[in-house]
Amino acid sequence: MEYAQEYQLGETKIRIVAPPPMTQQEIDKVLDDFHNAGWAIINELVEKGEDV
Repeated sequence: MEYAQEYQLGETKIRIVAPPPMTQQEIDKVLDDFHNAGWAIINELVEKGEDV
């Protein structure tokens, strides 16, 4: 696996994995999916009468 960055702090290795290249359309889809998931959670909490 290829890493975007790799750091060594003592005996600990920190490896950063970058997302694969995406078109703007793919990025917009991911953001829409996150947005929709967030609203689904909020709506469920409201239905249960919990504070949001």
